[in-house]
Amino acid sequence: MTTSDFMGEDSDTNAPHHQMQTIPLEKYLEDVLNAIDSSYHMAITAQHRRKMIRCLMGYKNKAEFDLTLQNLAMEMQWERAAKFVSDHLFNLDPPPHSTCAPMFQEGLRLHREGGHPNFVFQSMDFQNQNKHLAPSRFFSYLARGRAYQGQFERLLEDVAPNLKEQYADVIQEPPEIDLMKMLVLKECESTTVAESDDQPPAVQWKNQLMQLLEREFPNKGPQHPDDGGRSLGRRGESDLTSYLEGRVHNETRTSRMVVSNVYVKSPSKHLRQTNQSNNPSKRLHPVLILSNADLVGMTSEFDSIILEKDAVSETIRISELWEAKASLTPVTISDALFKKMQALREVLKDPDAAIYFNPRLYEHPQLLRDFLAATIVEDYDRIVGEDDSITVPLASHHGVNSEDKADCWEDQSPVGIGLGIFGMDLMGPKAAARRMQLIQCEKLLEQSVDAVLEGLDTGYLLAPDVRPQLESMLRAAQVLRPTLVVPMTEDEQV
Repeated sequence: MTTSDFMGEDSDTNAPHHQMQTIPLEKYLEDVLNAIDSSYHMAITAQHRRKMIRCLMGYKNKAEFDLTLQNLAMEMQWERAAKFVSDHLFNLDPPPHSTCAPMFQEGLRLHREGGHPNFVFQSMDFQNQNKHLAPSRFFSYLARGRAYQGQFERLLEDVAPNLKEQYADVIQEPPEIDLMKMLVLKECESTTVAESDDQPPAVQWKNQLMQLLEREFPNKGPQHPDDGGRSLGRRGESDLTSYLEGRVHNETRTSRMVVSNVYVKSPSKHLRQTNQSNNPSKRLHPVLILSNADLVGMTSEFDSIILEKDAVSETIRISELWEAKASLTPVTISDALFKKMQALREVLKDPDAAIYFNPRLYEHPQLLRDFLAATIVEDYDRIVGEDDSITVPLASHHGVNSEDKADCWEDQSPVGIGLGIFGMDLMGPKAAARRMQLIQCEKLLEQSVDAVLEGLDTGYLLAPDVRPQLESMLRAAQVLRPTLVVPMTEDEQV
């Protein structure tokens, strides 16, 4: 399949927002390779401190470290809340009206009568029952009632306006630097002298950890702010769908259709969700690929695919696979090259793979019905389900079979499937090379104690060699021959 066959004659027809152009991926990757500066050192900034501390403390799991800090923050806030209660609330006069804030009134009365629970016991009891809630919820509980409607600040305006500033400090989240210092000290204090032969990382690297906590690093902001397009939500996918639908609409070929946000699910899971369709939390999809393929470490969602009738098997085949990104860089492109295409290959190795259609759930139901009728005209009426759904076998592709055990998946790629990568922005080669180096540096700071110590000692970290990654991508691109689709610049449109 040539580039012109794959992209069609008018590749920028009906392009969303901009005129589009196609760029060979191999050429772009070669330009990025040539732009690499092997002497580049990343400057250590305040944004790296958290990663470096987590590495030295031996937390391999980021979620575990984050949860530990969250628990410490909650603990610190509750301690401040209890102190605020005992130091200030006991001495306050009740609100002007007896019906205002009944929980607050009751706490004052019980305390002054020497009974229990007083405010401290109330706060501790609330904390024990609601460990996941911040202390601000307890104060809101005290201000319940028609007058203040849970707003403790309004209650303070009536009984102690001078405490509003202190109250704001109490409910404010502790600075992260204080939480990390508390965590280091707690782990060091929990180790006794008798355990010194088997010291935890926090004890082993205590001096370096304290240096990290106390040192003033430059605050340069995130050095790689791009998040692969997630910050723009579905913008890239929506633009891709518009682009592909415009292309297919103007083609001379018939019986081709664009479907977007296609998930791969096992038939058993799909059946369970269909049976639970009355549950609003179980979202059903108009088009699904049904397969028992093992996609661990790959992906179970394709941004867009183009379907057509398979001339050999008289059923439906996938002719093109598309990935959408708001911004294209080698990092975001690799997701399509490896995870997406490898996942599709595993699906096509499944002899029982099928595609499920439900026109009732589709945005343009008649369009889907017309495509299905034109594609499987002889069986359409026979296989349509009571709910208007249809499950059609998915045609296999030359070059893929269930017995293939090749180590290098690129050598056994599905033949006849075009791969397209669509973006509304393409990062220049020099900036893309630097982005890859920055990302690898930050990974080192999360995984390598030696890298952390180097950064702490010199303030810089030598970027690891990213050429092997780019060379691997280039080999995959030479096999898959994908095309990048990006907007033309203003100069190119003239």
